[in-house]
Amino acid sequence: MKRIIIVAILFELIIASNAVAQWKMLNNGSFGGTIKSTLVKDKDIYIGTSCGVYLSTNKGENWVPKNQGLTSGIISKIVSNNEQMFLAISSGSVYISTDKGDFWVSISNADELSELQTLVVKDNNLFAGTTKGLYYSSNNGGLWIQKPIDSTLKDIKSLTVFGDSLYAGTNYGLYLSTDLGNTWIKKNMGITYPIVLCLTNINGLLWAGTEGDGLLVSTDKGENWIQFDLQIPYNFNTVNSISCLNDILYVATKNGVAISDDWGFNWESVTTGLFDAEVYSTAVIDNCVFAGIENNGVIVTSDKGKNWEAKINGLANINMLSIAIDGNTIYAGTEKSGLFKSIDYGKSWFKVKCNFSDGSIFSLLVKDKKLFLGSNGIKGLDITTDAGDSWNVITSEFKEDCVRDLKPFGNIIVAASNTGIYFSNSTYQNWTKSKNLTIPNISELAVNHPNVYITVGYGEIALTKNDGVNWIVKKTGFENQWINAIAVNDNDLFVGIEKGILLSNDEGENWTLLNPNTEMRYVSTIMAYGSNILVGTSDEGVFLSKDYGNTWAQINSGLCSRFINKFLIDGDNVFVATGNNGLLTAKLSDFGIVSVNEKAVPEDDISIYPNPVQNDINISFNEIVSQNSEIRIFDMLGQQVAGSRIPSGAKEWKLNLEGLPRGVYIVKVNDKIKRIIKL
Repeated sequence: MKRIIIVAILFELIIASNAVAQWKMLNNGSFGGTIKSTLVKDKDIYIGTSCGVYLSTNKGENWVPKNQGLTSGIISKIVSNNEQMFLAISSGSVYISTDKGDFWVSISNADELSELQTLVVKDNNLFAGTTKGLYYSSNNGGLWIQKPIDSTLKDIKSLTVFGDSLYAGTNYGLYLSTDLGNTWIKKNMGITYPIVLCLTNINGLLWAGTEGDGLLVSTDKGENWIQFDLQIPYNFNTVNSISCLNDILYVATKNGVAISDDWGFNWESVTTGLFDAEVYSTAVIDNCVFAGIENNGVIVTSDKGKNWEAKINGLANINMLSIAIDGNTIYAGTEKSGLFKSIDYGKSWFKVKCNFSDGSIFSLLVKDKKLFLGSNGIKGLDITTDAGDSWNVITSEFKEDCVRDLKPFGNIIVAASNTGIYFSNSTYQNWTKSKNLTIPNISELAVNHPNVYITVGYGEIALTKNDGVNWIVKKTGFENQWINAIAVNDNDLFVGIEKGILLSNDEGENWTLLNPNTEMRYVSTIMAYGSNILVGTSDEGVFLSKDYGNTWAQINSGLCSRFINKFLIDGDNVFVATGNNGLLTAKLSDFGIVSVNEKAVPEDDISIYPNPVQNDINISFNEIVSQNSEIRIFDMLGQQVAGSRIPSGAKEWKLNLEGLPRGVYIVKVNDKIKRIIKL
């Protein structure tokens, strides 16, 4: 009998074969993301994201990454001092560039500046605000000294220079220093809620954005503060950034932009075109105002906020939740940014108009030239037969459900939703809900006909063998571990938990932890085929095993975000949807993995049976062994626990395993790798 097989590479070579492999971003013309900081330098605009710095020299029409020398992390602030540029990464790193961002050099120790929130330059002195207080450097970061602090001047969220004074906005109010931060005076007169998020100097006045008091202004260098009534809806009382263009104030808030053309006496709220999202930063170039939006990149207005246009060409800082591929067309579902499509296999992207305002797209599936979409933007299931030009919404069966996962199941589809599991008919127009299932908020499912597996919650999964008529709950033995991911490969069932990845070969009756000696934690997604297992985590990026989970390697080169949401394999290409790093791709062959499109070959030139085994295993060769060979047995910790030499001339060989404990083992015969179960 023939089938498609994947021949595993020797697991001793796993690290070496991964050394040259790297993930590459598919970001030309796509996506957006959360922009925490902006800097205008001459006519150029720089933005800081959770995945690096981007530069536009043409008012946002195109963006190019400027990340050489940077490590990953959320960029909380970008500032400049003549030809020097400095940026702060929230994990505690400060970088300097003297060539307009082409190359960055670290000038701090992440341990001393941990939880870094802001930077400012005063008279060639660099100040860094952290949750622990204020740090100072007079030699471009060569040496950092912590300034004296009292019990309240700790959580520094903003810094600015006004005249000869240094101002610090904290969780406990506003502070003033006239001696480079050696001593501080509290300046809270008129401030009710003392969390000061931003500070700036506009038109000779000191302005402060707060969490709770909204926008404040001082006409006497901070001695007294006046609060503005922004006259706009709830949530505008949190102000993240303040800019001014032609005597018009633009205030970035938690739920849009507030605009005043009379210095704060009257205000207009602007949310149209802002994706109903938090606005973190603003910047001004010529007659344009730029705004950095949560999850949606950069938008710009040139008509006093009446119209806003997205400027995301080249940005990739976005939370990608789902992927689907149809030939050369790739669909990418995002968190709060809608659906994107590429018709040239990821070279260029454009946004697809759907039936809902920008929402989170949890699931995408291409089947029979139809694209199925599950989102929280619309209740039910969206279907398109023309690549997104028009959509048909199925709501009658799903009612108020949000579809969170979709899997092909023979000639039908299975859908997991907030309230249950649905099975389609062969035309996908009618769906039947499984009536004997009372488990809510099902986020993941896996299928291996006739079996359908679903995640239940803490330490449990559920299985049906009859299209949802009956369900059987299976315990993993990790009752305090939430199951975040589930996948099936032939008879192998995998689930992802906080401690790593579990394997069952008997439909969930018994489980083995595959990664006891690795850094793998908080597994978020799993892709398995042949002897290969790809594991995505929410903290540590991607792990790969090419020998059924016996050995593991991290493959994170090129990843900015190590929060992995989904994998998709297409031929020799593997795609990974990340949190705040968009969509990336790599070649399976670069990782030493054979493409899933390899042609069918005979199952193997060796056979190992019985499997499962109680006492003896038999090794049968298709041809007589021409030279001495070796069989080795490894446990799931990678330790050799049994073995034997096979002399030349043999065609059959037997090895006794009676003394081994019950469990999963790897059998290696020369360069062939198999897995067996010891009963």
